Amino acid sequence: DKIHHIESPYKVSPAQLYSTSSGRLFHAGKLLICLCGLPGRGKTHLSVSLTRYLRWLGVPTQSFHIDDYRRNEKKLLNIDYISNEFFNQSNSNIKNSEIKLFKLKIIENCNNDILNFFNNDNGQVAIYDAINGSASSRILLQKKFNDNDIKVLFIESLILDKQLLKNNLKVALTSPDYKNWDISLAKIDFQNKLKQSAEEYQEINSNVLYDENQLMSYIKFINFGERLIMNNSQSGYIINRIVFFLLNSRIKSGNIYFARCSTNDDTTDKNYSDNLSKTLVSHILKKKQKLSVSDLPQNLTVWCSHATTSVQTANSFSTNYNIPIVERTQLARLNTGSTENLSNEQIKKEFPLEYHNYKVDPYHTRYPRSESYHDVSVRIEPLILQIERITQDILIIAHESVLRVLYGYLMTSSTNDIPFFKFPQDEILEISYNAYSNSVKKIKI
Repeated sequence: DKIHHIESPYKVSPAQLYSTSSGRLFHAGKLLICLCGLPGRGKTHLSVSLTRYLRWLGVPTQSFHIDDYRRNEKKLLNIDYISNEFFNQSNSNIKNSEIKLFKLKIIENCNNDILNFFNNDNGQVAIYDAINGSASSRILLQKKFNDNDIKVLFIESLILDKQLLKNNLKVALTSPDYKNWDISLAKIDFQNKLKQSAEEYQEINSNVLYDENQLMSYIKFINFGERLIMNNSQSGYIINRIVFFLLNSRIKSGNIYFARCSTNDDTTDKNYSDNLSKTLVSHILKKKQKLSVSDLPQNLTVWCSHATTSVQTANSFSTNYNIPIVERTQLARLNTGSTENLSNEQIKKEFPLEYHNYKVDPYHTRYPRSESYHDVSVRIEPLILQIERITQDILIIAHESVLRVLYGYLMTSSTNDIPFFKFPQDEILEISYNAYSNSVKKIKI
């Protein structure tokens, strides 16, 4: 997953509708999204998933995780452990002067990198992933960036559902902070960190000394998309897309699987379908044996296109395991238009100009009456938002051309790579979600 790679401001993204000389889109200016919330509230997950979506649309976006700066500074100073006093949200209450200076330094470093992203890298949206737990610090942060002609939108993640919070706290223990830690010691340390943060944490607009309703634009993001409260919302295309994404965003507990649809041969279709369903169901059952039931999604749903080969490939999941199958129009293969059933040599002879353009830019080139990969990426956006919303396992059975684009979204791939991804028919691809990045595994059929 390339979500944490620094991108060129002039890169063309998979679903980007147009480009500009500055790299910024939609006449929207520069925007800092400042995340707020206690530890274990899904802020890192939100920053990463929102960065992925905005980059897909072509908006130059970068996440800045304050915990990365803390870990890097610890490494530079050769410090093994920092007291959880660091997480006190009132700097005046931090008694250890070294910890206070350490904290102020990493905040300054992070803020300077955000300004550099806007001023020197043609950035358009920066996402500041930190607790940002005091009203006074939020007001100062807004003033600092407003003075640099950067709009600020605060998004506060609040989790009121006890089960959701319990699940999120489990995810928090997979943080790099607890690599090679004993799980029981990690739980104790995280609870102490949470206690330090909660003692001085001020929910947005809860401090009577600061009227944040008047001073700030903010969104309260409750139970990870269950409910949103918006205040002084800045109009504009990017803000509207962010709100739409938030309404569809959920903490993921399942995996997404990719499998190619079969050939037109009926016998091959049946054998392939049976082997595919048997392999995947067996894989999920083995995972269920290793993990507690509560850590697994309740069921699996299969998505396929309306194409006969796709439906036939999915059939055995329904007939053998009673797994629901949903046909999606958007999963139709890339339309090859006038080149349908033509050999490479025939295409080269009949459409020399398009053939040359395809060799230069296979992602954006269309043959007569055909689609490009870019057209497919725009077409499947409703599916992408539904994938963001679903928390259970999904198997997508489709033509290789569609799987390439979906894989490109989930793994933040470039338009140079997407047309060349291979999905062998004897493999299932498993993509696993986690807060910091997605990972991929191949399962042999």
